[in-house]
Amino acid sequence: MFIHNKRLQYTVRVATPNPGLANLLPELQSGRQLRR
Repeated sequence: MFIHNKRLQYTVRVATPNPGLANLLPELQSGRQLRR
């Protein structure tokens, strides 16, 4: 059987929100370009 562990490999700390990166993430996950 396989066990899926959803924990990150390292701790991620976000100091300030980044709206530019937030807009880019869906494009990176889907692999296609979205209209802006």
